[in-house]
Amino acid sequence: VKIANRAVHKMGQTNVNMKWMSTTIVLAAIRANIVTIASVGDSPAFLIRDNSIRKLTIDHTFAEMQLRGGFLSHREAWLHPDRHKLVRTVGRISTVDVDVVTETLKPGDYVLLCSDGLTRYVLPTEMKDMVYTKSLDHAVKGMVESANNRGGADNISLIAIEVLADKQRAI
Repeated sequence: VKIANRAVHKMGQTNVNMKWMSTTIVLAAIRANIVTIASVGDSPAFLIRDNSIRKLTIDHTFAEMQLRGGFLSHREAWLHPDRHKLVRTVGRISTVDVDVVTETLKPGDYVLLCSDGLTRYVLPTEMKDMVYTKSLDHAVKGMVESANNRGGADNISLIAIEVLADKQRAI
């Protein structure tokens, strides 16, 4: 992520049309039963387990930082006009702090990596419900379709990972 940040920043410095270019990132690496998530910006990762959903990442937005600092309530943060204004991105400056979190996975867990274009329109509880009531393929398509039907004014990306038992194999 830090190498990507330097590359994006360098492009912005060498091309006047890309001067303010930046992006967000969320990625996962899984080894055995451990997932490591790296993130910058407001593209979140979620863990679905035992009929509940938990956000694994922190959004690097003005409203989130104000909420964490105790200056805004959850409701005020959600309604704030600058709630999507990013305070940390890949490429805006030459160095970036990357949040890294690890989690132990169990068979039956799901990991969702999303863009904010999805989470702006689809609530985490809706994502969880779709995962538990549809095939994973149909759940992913349903989430993206819901986001598009509700406005879809931003890029909508989603990767869903199902944790299988040791003796199962993904095809």
